[in-house]
Amino acid sequence: MVDTKCINCRSAGLFLMAILAVLFAYTLIAQESSYALTATYGDYQVKNVYDSGSYYAEIIGYSGSDTELVLPDPELSEPIEFNQYISASQIKTINIALTDAQKKSIKSVKIPEGYVEVNGFAGCTSLESINIPSQVTMLSASAFKGCTGLTDITFSEDSSRIAINSMSFSGCTSLKTISLPAGVTFGNNLNVFFGSTSLEEINVKDGGTYFSDNGCLYKKIDDHTAMLITYPEGKAGTKVTLPEKAAGLTVTSTGMHTFRNNQTIEELIIPDSYTSVGTFSFDGCSNLKEITIEGDDFSLEDSSYVFTGISSECTVYASDAVKEKLSQDTDNFPTGASVTFESAPEKNIYDITGDSAVDLLDVAAAQVFYMAKAADENWDKAKAADVNGDEIINIQDLIEIVANFTGE
Repeated sequence: MVDTKCINCRSAGLFLMAILAVLFAYTLIAQESSYALTATYGDYQVKNVYDSGSYYAEIIGYSGSDTELVLPDPELSEPIEFNQYISASQIKTINIALTDAQKKSIKSVKIPEGYVEVNGFAGCTSLESINIPSQVTMLSASAFKGCTGLTDITFSEDSSRIAINSMSFSGCTSLKTISLPAGVTFGNNLNVFFGSTSLEEINVKDGGTYFSDNGCLYKKIDDHTAMLITYPEGKAGTKVTLPEKAAGLTVTSTGMHTFRNNQTIEELIIPDSYTSVGTFSFDGCSNLKEITIEGDDFSLEDSSYVFTGISSECTVYASDAVKEKLSQDTDNFPTGASVTFESAPEKNIYDITGDSAVDLLDVAAAQVFYMAKAADENWDKAKAADVNGDEIINIQDLIEIVANFTGE
């Protein structure tokens, strides 16, 4: 008689062993997939990346010597085999590690459609041009930092959203203008262009939260207010008055790193529309010697290291209330520096030139902006001549300036 109990036990044991074998194999695969497996694809080195149940490849190295780099099509005709279990049929991201020699020789990079993230070109000092295709949704931190020869950055007109992270274009000293897609965003509202000393103009396509006005980059906060993100360093002179208006919105603050390491600015005026400026906004502005804060509601409570690294001989002019708060602030001014805090001097509105006299020079300065209106792009510069406050520069302003001549 057949012992059915033994048969059942053997069957159960075999079934259990099969399950254990499958689990063991799965564990081996999982362990392998938790580590970066690499493979060679033409002149490129790639690694596997696990995402939502499948794998794709990421470019991590290049062994070629082309000066005009054309990255491979991300849709592969044959999958890249990493091992017997893991393969990838698509390349999606770029996190390339280049040698010093390659960084000095590569002049252009062509990225085909299909990539979603770009990183690894920092320090490519000979790189002159780069295209960013429409499906790229992220430029990683420092992606093109220190590309001192970069002059041409082209974003696809079909780009709908792209996050540009910290220092992506910092130190690109040859870059003069850049046009950005409407869906662009900036992590932590950070100026990613600081140290790009030649940058004069930023343009953003209409339709997004971030926008441009008169060459500067802003973020819309609500229907009435905006934040200044980037004031291009090549646009700034030795004296800078922060913009009060942008695209009809009142500017009330700056983001992070807005003027960081700007070596040109010597005098700064913060209008009364500003209630704060962001962390590191003027850090490293070593020639900044005079700051005038016009508003009574200005505060640095939510910011850090705002004015660290400014001139040790800097004088800060502010109302008594603001002066008292800032003079006790040890986090936002140079440690041990002899920064002086003074009460804001009374301003003679008829002294357009700021030379402490009202004369024909002021009439001439006002005449430059004759018939300018508050809605005009140059109003930030023109408004000083609007002495009667009617938001237009006309003959009435010139008459009032003449009527208030000082001296003999």
